[in-house]
Amino acid sequence: LMLPRSAAAIVATLAVLRTGAAYLPIDVRHPDERVGFMLADASPAAVITVGEYVSRLAGRDLVVIDIADPARAAQPLAPLPAPSASAVAYVIYTSGTTGTPKGVAVTHTGIGDLIADQAARFGVDGDSRVLQFASWSFDAAVSEIWVTLVTGATLVIPPDDAVTRISGLTGLIQEFGITHVTLTPSVLGALSPEGLESVRSLVVAGEATSAELVDRWAPGRSMVNAYGPTETTVCATVSEPLVAGSGVLPIGRPISGTAVFVLDEGLSEVPVGVVGELYVAGRGLARGYLRRPGLTASRFVACPFGSAGSRMYRTGDLVRWNAQGELEYVGRSDDQVKIRGFRIELGEVGAALSGVAGVEQAVVVVREDQPGSKRLVGYVTGAVDPAVVRASVGSRLPEYMVPAAVVALDSLPLTVNGKLDKRSLPAPDYAGEGYRAPSTPTEEVLASIYAQVLGLERVGVDDSFFDIGGNSLLAMRVVAEIHDAFDVRVAVRTLFQAPTVRALKEHLGGDVDSEVSQAEILSEGGGTPLFCIHPGGGVSWPYRPLGDYLDIPIIGISQDLDNDRSESVREMAANYLEIIRKAQPDGPYRLLGWSFGGGVAHEIAAQLTRSGEQVSTLVLMDSFLAIEDADSAGDVYTERPILEDYLRINGLDPSGIEPLTYEVVQRMVDSASNLKMSLPPESMVGRIAENVRHNRRLQNSHSPAKFAGSAIILSARLAENKEDLSALWKPYIEGEIVEYGVECTHEEMLDPVPMASYAGVLEEAFGRNQDGHQ
Repeated sequence: LMLPRSAAAIVATLAVLRTGAAYLPIDVRHPDERVGFMLADASPAAVITVGEYVSRLAGRDLVVIDIADPARAAQPLAPLPAPSASAVAYVIYTSGTTGTPKGVAVTHTGIGDLIADQAARFGVDGDSRVLQFASWSFDAAVSEIWVTLVTGATLVIPPDDAVTRISGLTGLIQEFGITHVTLTPSVLGALSPEGLESVRSLVVAGEATSAELVDRWAPGRSMVNAYGPTETTVCATVSEPLVAGSGVLPIGRPISGTAVFVLDEGLSEVPVGVVGELYVAGRGLARGYLRRPGLTASRFVACPFGSAGSRMYRTGDLVRWNAQGELEYVGRSDDQVKIRGFRIELGEVGAALSGVAGVEQAVVVVREDQPGSKRLVGYVTGAVDPAVVRASVGSRLPEYMVPAAVVALDSLPLTVNGKLDKRSLPAPDYAGEGYRAPSTPTEEVLASIYAQVLGLERVGVDDSFFDIGGNSLLAMRVVAEIHDAFDVRVAVRTLFQAPTVRALKEHLGGDVDSEVSQAEILSEGGGTPLFCIHPGGGVSWPYRPLGDYLDIPIIGISQDLDNDRSESVREMAANYLEIIRKAQPDGPYRLLGWSFGGGVAHEIAAQLTRSGEQVSTLVLMDSFLAIEDADSAGDVYTERPILEDYLRINGLDPSGIEPLTYEVVQRMVDSASNLKMSLPPESMVGRIAENVRHNRRLQNSHSPAKFAGSAIILSARLAENKEDLSALWKPYIEGEIVEYGVECTHEEMLDPVPMASYAGVLEEAFGRNQDGHQ
């Protein structure tokens, strides 16, 4: 049925159903490409249309029936049997996650249950006037049309232009005294309730609604939140009437003939308050997807809670039961976007935007305006300053959840179905207004670094790094680029304190080259980061070569060589945990530590699990509980091991070099190429040696806690003092311990050859422990 919104379209639909056939509604506003796809995919027996749209079907091998053709009236009438309840009544195409639309085949049984429930629930009777707002290629039109006709109510069918203009929609409701309306939150948010007192029943559906809409629209009428995928015959659950000021926005309980289940990944029901995926069962389930048996089998699965042969539909929506026995919508499982390895619920960010004073509507999307650089972008309507909105959200959400940009619009773009048209949202101008060009060579280099890291064409000297798309992980990249460009080390915290080019350039002089960034990206990649805790020297540089073998972000955690005053491993771990949570606020976490770092990583893991977080991987690399004669060993600890580690990191062999002094290493570096890291200042090398002594004393006085998880131990088979590390750690690890021997000494654990031998072990462990961030 390719007809404009009209009474004739309703008559044609009834005629098709009377023949026992199913109807496929096509919105005449759809582009030819979309129409062509649906016709080719569905292969209809005929297309019913009218005059002006006949030409759009030219060249297609189809039977075309023009309802305006006078010859049609001469067709003979023939009595036909009534269709069975299990027969398909209609096919509606929905957008697929792969980008390919799919036809959903719905039966008469589902429509019958829907009509009976909604007529009673919404009080539709002969005095009601129902607005036929939805595009009839959108399944909300099924409810509007059939509930109205069956109850004898009046169906008000406006022309298309009246429902696409807010002023036209308002006037229409007023003119006809509409009593029952179903709208998407996007459309409702653009309307004002003033003058629309005739509406006594308001249903919001199709998108997640907001407390602000409820506060505006609930007073004086029954306003409910309805939920239902097309695959469940329009509606699966409906809330109780929403109350202004309550802040509670449930999607309710199942309608008659429908059952719902909130399940975990193992298809077990989750407790009240716990988020799970929503499954829908009952008579309202669609037959399946037209000509897609594989997809049907993957989404319509066997129901373990019903009779033999019963099915349930896997919605992909995340919900939870509240204490009142109603479902609360959390978001789409595919709206759990992953950015920089962190799991983010777009709905939570959108709710934070909506909660800012002056914001009328808000939506959050993920944009990839630069290849490989995904960013959150917020779009808002209302008389607000985007910078103020972003700052307000930044005070309420973790840094990784704050949109890189907020764009103010007069109105949100909508599709013909009244839903948000994400494709029409404009790209943000990350650089913002008030551009001021660099005026010195230093400013030019810094601005170029900002622009390169953020994927922008230009950056002004007064643009704040974090206001134009920056975040903590990108800040680490900036710090690394600054070191390469100026041969100075700037701490990440300095960039937070001085986020503009103009301010940061003032921090490039003085003694900053001695700073060690406590959290540094050693290697980039995708997925959940691996946090590597420094060994006894206090710096995480030795882990840098791991990036040659692991395609995940590797973040080194280093000691503050100047200011660390930790008096125990436990205190040090707590301090590092704060740093880790700034980069990754929630688990599961991946932790690794070599030597002294293994003990600290174990303590961090224990603290995480005690707080209810999950540690998916803990790797202890030749880590001991205590060092014999730590005091005497520390007193004679020299700079040589630090210099040896530095050379190994850069692929240079330190063996046989006598004497191995700072000056000798400096000459080697000057003649080398493709170094992975610059030689640290000599004063820093001395402080690292001093740090070893301090950390060995902490290690000897440490009493490990018990970690409620499993661990991987990599042990050096050629170590001088070989111990059974699994037995050593077993009292402090509740789960399984898997130990792998590595053909090397303790000092060689991070050398290229040993690393290549156990890199596969780590890859397998990270692949096996897939989690919410991957």
